[in-house]
Amino acid sequence: MTNNAKQRLRLQFGIKTLLLVMLVSGLLVSWSISKVRRQREQLRFIKELETDGNFGLQVATPIDFEGTSDHWFGQLFDKYYFDSTRVLDTDDFDPYAPDVINKFTLLRDLTSLSYSGFELDLGCLSGLTKLEKLTIIPEVFADFAREFEYPTQIKNATALSRMTNLSEVRICCLESKDLKFLAQCRELQHLDLRNCKIGSLEGLEGHTQLRFLAINDSRVIDLEPIRNAHQIRTLFLSGTSVSDLSPLTGKSLLQKLTLAKTATSDLSPIRDSTKLEYLDASETRITSISALAEAKQLSLLNLAGTNVKDLSPLRGSTTLNEIDLRGCKATDLSPLVGLKASIRLLLDQQIDPPHVDLKRYITRGDL
Repeated sequence: MTNNAKQRLRLQFGIKTLLLVMLVSGLLVSWSISKVRRQREQLRFIKELETDGNFGLQVATPIDFEGTSDHWFGQLFDKYYFDSTRVLDTDDFDPYAPDVINKFTLLRDLTSLSYSGFELDLGCLSGLTKLEKLTIIPEVFADFAREFEYPTQIKNATALSRMTNLSEVRICCLESKDLKFLAQCRELQHLDLRNCKIGSLEGLEGHTQLRFLAINDSRVIDLEPIRNAHQIRTLFLSGTSVSDLSPLTGKSLLQKLTLAKTATSDLSPIRDSTKLEYLDASETRITSISALAEAKQLSLLNLAGTNVKDLSPLRGSTTLNEIDLRGCKATDLSPLVGLKASIRLLLDQQIDPPHVDLKRYITRGDL
């Protein structure tokens, strides 16, 4: 090989080496710039935490910074004080992130907490005595868990007994034989325990300020503990084993009531609920709706799958927007003639309305 050829090879090798070095250097520079930007974003976030005078912190999506993690946010708790944090929403975190969960107990001034994981020992919240609003597992997670039989574990409910300032509690997939752990939470107004394995409402006897109660698909049978909850506006009982509504007597402020798929056979206890707007009594054992004669604000009524035959208590209603009669024993629809022009009727295929005015409002279909 001639000297000229050797020189050309050395030159080509040098050029290729130089290009490779430049490429690697470019990648390193790009990575460094990205890291610096990320660190600046983190520092800016931290600075906002330190300088926010009100510190009404709501961490809805604090991990918006590319390359950061729940672990990084957990480290913030170790280095910076969150003593004044009031609101924390962790729904966008990894629901198993221990670096976040284990720090909950440090947020002594927290008044609102939302957590979306499948598992949580409520004991880590025992020190949050100023908490007013608590949400554990949004309903979408509960539905997913129930459909796929996911082993959700929300345990140690007794830890809530110290949170006497609670006014709103929403927990899904909790298992407890009763609600005694809420006995001292006398400020409680909103209690949503849908999809929970609750056996009894014992513990709610003194909750006279309760306005919202949802225990759908629970194991509750007896409503006696809420007999004195006369402020209640919304009561969801669908899918429970409740049969006796007598504890609801005198609930004049009741506006929404669901009884679907319960053993209820008598609506007379809600005769005084004249402000009732929504009633779902589908697939129950009721045979009469005479108790609704004075419910002049009723807008939606579901009687699907019931043995109700007489609709005359609805005659003259000016507020009824929708009534579901699919699978219902009622065949005489004449009491509905002349009702609100926009009313929507859900009927079985074989039932014909007695008056031409009703035909255009009918939606047919099987239950």
